[in-house]
Amino acid sequence: MKYKLSIFRFKKFGLFYILFFFILTIFFVPVVYVKAQTVTNISVKTAYNMINDNIQYPDLIILDVREQSEYEENPLCDAILIPVSSIDERISELEPFKDTEIIVYLRSGRRSATASQNLVINHNFTKI
Repeated sequence: MKYKLSIFRFKKFGLFYILFFFILTIFFVPVVYVKAQTVTNISVKTAYNMINDNIQYPDLIILDVREQSEYEENPLCDAILIPVSSIDERISELEPFKDTEIIVYLRSGRRSATASQNLVINHNFTKI
């Protein structure tokens, strides 16, 4: 009989300890903050409309991330040329525009997506 009572007490207190540690872990689990997505894919038509709307987008920046040789073949008027491979080195040129709409331009789109994610994730730009 004593043996059965001690097992019952162990189960009773064991359940208490398991519940206690469960509640404790809930309060001490680190909170992870997720940054909102600030990269938006737009069509050529939308980009064209943004470029021509000086009222809604007075400070719009066009960032050309092609290489110099690609740019020389077909220059983009009023764009800032910073090749995707040089963005981290030349980030100071873009710092004043952290909260300004920026259209990132490239011929195919793969490198522009890389550049856009770099600006948002590593440099905290908000409107790419």
